[in-house]
Amino acid sequence: SFAADFLSDWQGGGYDSAYAKKRVPKNGKMSRHIHLESNMSLSGANADRRIPMKPSQLKVALAKLYGKLNGSAVGGGDSTVDGVVEQLAGELRKAGSNAVVVCGLNDLNAQAITLAINELLRSSAFDSENPKYIRQGNAAKVNQLVADMKAGKVGALLIDGVNPVYSLPNAMEFVEGLANVPLTLSSSFNNDETAQAVKYVAAASHFLESWGDVEMKKGHYSLMQPTIRELFDTRQFQACLLAWMDSEKTYYDFVKENWSTSILNGGSWNKALQDGTFTAPVMALDETATAEVSEDETEEGSETNQISMAAAVRSLANATSEGMELMLYSKVGMGDGKQASNPWLQEFPDPISRVSWDNYVTVSKADAAEMELVNENVANGGLDGSYVNLTVDGVTISNIPALIQPGQAKGTLGLSFGYGKKAGMKTEMQTGVNAFQVYNNFNNVQSASISKADGMHEFACVQLHNTLMGRGDIIKETTLEIFNTKDHSEWNHVPQVSLDHQEVPANSVDLWAEFDRSIGHHFNLSIDLNACTGCGACVIACHAENNVPVVGKQEIRKSRD
Repeated sequence: SFAADFLSDWQGGGYDSAYAKKRVPKNGKMSRHIHLESNMSLSGANADRRIPMKPSQLKVALAKLYGKLNGSAVGGGDSTVDGVVEQLAGELRKAGSNAVVVCGLNDLNAQAITLAINELLRSSAFDSENPKYIRQGNAAKVNQLVADMKAGKVGALLIDGVNPVYSLPNAMEFVEGLANVPLTLSSSFNNDETAQAVKYVAAASHFLESWGDVEMKKGHYSLMQPTIRELFDTRQFQACLLAWMDSEKTYYDFVKENWSTSILNGGSWNKALQDGTFTAPVMALDETATAEVSEDETEEGSETNQISMAAAVRSLANATSEGMELMLYSKVGMGDGKQASNPWLQEFPDPISRVSWDNYVTVSKADAAEMELVNENVANGGLDGSYVNLTVDGVTISNIPALIQPGQAKGTLGLSFGYGKKAGMKTEMQTGVNAFQVYNNFNNVQSASISKADGMHEFACVQLHNTLMGRGDIIKETTLEIFNTKDHSEWNHVPQVSLDHQEVPANSVDLWAEFDRSIGHHFNLSIDLNACTGCGACVIACHAENNVPVVGKQEIRKSRD
């Protein structure tokens, strides 16, 4: 893997179950995972071998790996990169079609080379005939929309399920463009940044109150059913569109009719609804659709034009960097911030850093020492850290806490999306900084510079929780004379607790003395540590099942999570 955190949010996630199955040894064999990355990620932490590299080095290594596999000479890099590539090529040749290469760089050339490598390997894990239909956004078209809005060429703009005023790197230009659009409407679940910027807001239903359907993978369909009627005076966006079209159909009727005529191919609607999924043979496009696709694909400047592999290899092999390289990413729990108002996710400790209620700049220990950045634990176990100012292409984000992250590649920085939201959020939930404002050209790799700022930040980090924290040593020491002549309580003190206002030995008190363990159901959560990836889903499940209260950042610092 080249910086593809597939156990987290890469390509929408969903790979952890299949990955975990292959990580359990069977007949003495299991999958082998080699991970090259800049930030310390969940996938990297699970790898058999993890190689920290700058994003620019990742590009060079990817190009040289392609050259090594197809027998062509590719320049660039250094002896370290060459050594890594030689080993990777050997591993891939040995695995053959059982190997797969994935890439998390938002670079068209890098993705093209990755596809080519998988074709050379004839990878059985790579299904080019049945692609996934997720993350289909087009950055060029979004930029064109913003330009058309500013030029007054857009008559109406309907927004559903997104918050561009928060998540676009050119959000200010988008807001300027909104002023030139006669009709702007946002179908929103809360009063977010975009809802406050448009002229009309439609209160959207929760997804658990809504009908819907998806095609996550080519030919693989799924139905969404509401689990409850609308609790408030809301309406899902699709139902609004039908009403504005003067249609008397409900959205349920629309979905059922579309499935019956276009998807089920004579199959039963009720069975598909009961199963929740339906797999159909891929239908051929009609001539009109084919003509439209062909015309669109041949449009000048379209990203779908054929990519020259030679040009792609040259571009990657010549990759360089100036200053620090910033890698933007999504946290396992918070994602892109759509659920930032969910306190469970705010309080969920990141599986790698163990920090909650914050995002931060991750920096290597070597770079931190050069810039005199510090992380220190105070008396109560809480973690404090330096502040930094981060500058990307003239945009500066001030006073971001710096976290010294083991495994971070030297010369690189990390910053997660999903934080820094203000609109529609309670004061306690307004945490962190907005990384989208330095997401230039929708690229997750940026050239950046940082400088140390004044002050120290208080992290809510659980790394030292459930430790002794100064309550004594695990291994007790005494002299042989005392050991032989004194009671063990003299040198191994038994903790005391209060019972009826009297101090008694802690081992004499049973908190559950009145609970009859001989009858009833007893629940147990068992984790197979061979299959565990550290995603933390069990943490959220425990909070939900047992009604564990959210205590907030300051209480987390006091070990009261």
